[in-house]
Amino acid sequence: MKKNNKYIITAVSLLLLSACSKEMPLMVTDSITVEAIIGSMTKVAYSGNSTEFSAGDQIAVYGWTGGADAVPAKLVVNGVRNTLGTDGTWTPATQMLWKNGTDAHYFVGVYPARDITDFTADTYTLDPSTASYTASDLLMAAKLDGVKASAGTVMLKFDHAMAKLNVNLKFSNEFATTPTVSSVKVKARKTATINYLTKSVTATGIMSPVEIPVAATAATGYVYSYSGLQVPQDGVTTIIVAIAGNEYVYTSPTPIPLQSGKYTTLGLIVGRDNLELASVNVSNWTTASALSGGDADYPFKPTIAGHEYVELGEGLGLKWATCNIGAENPWDYGDYFAWGETKPYYTAGHSQDNPCNNWHYDKVNGYSLGSYLFYDTDKHDYTSYFPKDKIVDGSFFMKEVLINWEDDAATRNWGSTWRLPTVEEWDTIFGPTVASGTFDFKWETNYKGSSVAGLLVISHVDGYDGNSIFLPAAGYRHDKSIDDVGSKCYYWSASLDTLTDGSESRYLYSDSQEEPCSGIKPRHYGLSVRPVSN
Repeated sequence: MKKNNKYIITAVSLLLLSACSKEMPLMVTDSITVEAIIGSMTKVAYSGNSTEFSAGDQIAVYGWTGGADAVPAKLVVNGVRNTLGTDGTWTPATQMLWKNGTDAHYFVGVYPARDITDFTADTYTLDPSTASYTASDLLMAAKLDGVKASAGTVMLKFDHAMAKLNVNLKFSNEFATTPTVSSVKVKARKTATINYLTKSVTATGIMSPVEIPVAATAATGYVYSYSGLQVPQDGVTTIIVAIAGNEYVYTSPTPIPLQSGKYTTLGLIVGRDNLELASVNVSNWTTASALSGGDADYPFKPTIAGHEYVELGEGLGLKWATCNIGAENPWDYGDYFAWGETKPYYTAGHSQDNPCNNWHYDKVNGYSLGSYLFYDTDKHDYTSYFPKDKIVDGSFFMKEVLINWEDDAATRNWGSTWRLPTVEEWDTIFGPTVASGTFDFKWETNYKGSSVAGLLVISHVDGYDGNSIFLPAAGYRHDKSIDDVGSKCYYWSASLDTLTDGSESRYLYSDSQEEPCSGIKPRHYGLSVRPVSN
């Protein structure tokens, strides 16, 4: 599969030093093994958003026993620095061991490495003068479920504590030549207190102009781009652009969101006498969702008939639902449908309470007739309804045969313009002709902490970079069994397979080992449905 940036730092050995106890002698046990995970795009980058831990990075590890709610004065592991080598392993500055083999241990990790004396109210100050803001970056990991030596590997998952603000500038035609910008600043708070146990940030102090570093490359469609870390906070409304001794001030009618682990992107148009808003985006550092322009409506999640969607910029202008039919969250499996059935699949060949919607299968009569919609690939229009039993003429094999909308599970369950995607539309993302680097495919095993595996599709199309959909590996239903749950994705398309007798339809397949591809499957199998809309 095409891979995104590295997300998992290989298992490393951190040797932990025990504190002595009066009640029991020092126990020398096995070394603690830690996997340090950094979420996609969660380490600050001066230009772009693709990041990972790098050789030479240093984390501080703290560990204690007694309870997860409070850190005692006497630590088992007291901020020992661990440096990542070129071989992918972390080397501790001093040896450390488990305190003993019976007590539960609790851990906090911090990047960049820093000394902590107050784990619930550590003071933090943003330094806008630091090149790339690297020294002001802050990632936190908290393993507070109680780990014993017998458990083996300690997983430290680092999340970003800071927010990131991008400001893109372009100029109106009032300027004969492109002016030189001397600085871009945001009026915001630069100090905060950090609670490492809850992984939360509380902004403190007063608002003042904070300079944003210029990015090495301007965003598409803009002349200049500025990007830098900010303390997460509420109430930020003001951007100041300095040009030739003059200050252009943009004041948002609603607060500009600065949230931990997210970046906000403002597009501004500079005129001779004013500064106007061109666009706004708020993005997770793993997933992006577009906001409306104009008056900066925060936050905005686009929906059709109450169902959220995301655009991937694949060229057809499709809106991809963020969930399967029957699911409440992107990681939920949702319902299974036989092809042409509009109610969920429960038993062999038909849905519960819906034994013969468009067709059904039984061992005596086989497949019943149904109607399908022909799509003429030459004329690019729908030509006619046609019964399945007439698909015998070879001339029809050059045309895509689509499901009748009346039997489309997406249309009938969600209404409005929702429908099943065609094989051609799946291929605009997964097909062999899609340019390398247009999309990243990452097989997740624990998507957003849900313990659900599946395929994460991330767009890198200009204007949609970072937008994504997650396809959970729901497996498929056949008779009364569910197979391949958690290991494989099966998603129906709207396209009948015209090279068979009409008993099979096309679907999208993916697993952890292979590139996503299309295939054919008997229509009475129950597969997942991910709707699209134009």
